Amino acid sequence: MVKVFIVEDEPLLRQELSVTVPWAELGCEVVGQAANGQEGEREIRRLRPQLVITDVCMPVWDGLQMIRALQDMPDMEYIIISAYSEFDYAREAIALQVHHYILKPIDDEELYEAVRGCVQSLREKADYSYMKAMQSSPRPELLLPPQEQEGETSYLDRIVRYLRENFAQNITVKDAAEAFYVSESYISKLFRQKLHTSFHEFLTQLRIQKSISLLRDPSYKIYQVAEQVGYRDYRYFCSTFKKYVGITPMQFRQKKK
Repeated sequence: MVKVFIVEDEPLLRQELSVTVPWAELGCEVVGQAANGQEGEREIRRLRPQLVITDVCMPVWDGLQMIRALQDMPDMEYIIISAYSEFDYAREAIALQVHHYILKPIDDEELYEAVRGCVQSLREKADYSYMKAMQSSPRPELLLPPQEQEGETSYLDRIVRYLRENFAQNITVKDAAEAFYVSESYISKLFRQKLHTSFHEFLTQLRIQKSISLLRDPSYKIYQVAEQVGYRDYRYFCSTFKKYVGITPMQFRQKKK
């Protein structure tokens, strides 16, 4: 799994970033967060993530200061998010080899593609390092590949696609098992081993991600949002949303006004 670290001074956006991206689906996990660049630099050195997503304008140290301080850690990818499109910011970001520069308000699809691009870049680097090690090792048969290669038609890919297309339905692991003619225990094992999460947890994250997108549209009432993401019990939806996002759906909508 690619370890991800988020640096953002706005608490709501920081929390939103941690739950809106389908991290497990992309082969990632969020290992930490920070509210400013100085705190971020310290925690990044401790946790050693491979991907850092950071705002530019923050108190104490801004995002570019933090990245400059981390130049002795070259094996990381960076995505910058900013409310500013000034050329000087973008020019320095390019000089610091930042992978993507995304303007606020953040487009979910753009962020998804940026993360996917970073993950692909990290895998290519890992493959290259593996090949170099193979060439220089006196016993290359003892070296293991950096990750197991999975085809597009793998069971896990198909089950994830099935969940993304049907999460608004009352889906259980039993339903997925019957749809793909495998056992429930096999599906549970796939999610634990490959995505480091449970089937139920992954499904819940999909629903919360979609609900955040729908709550940004004031034409939807909150109970309608709940129904559209698969929750028939309004109160259960609100409690689940608060567990993942840190605030209720109503509070989230009020903060976005």
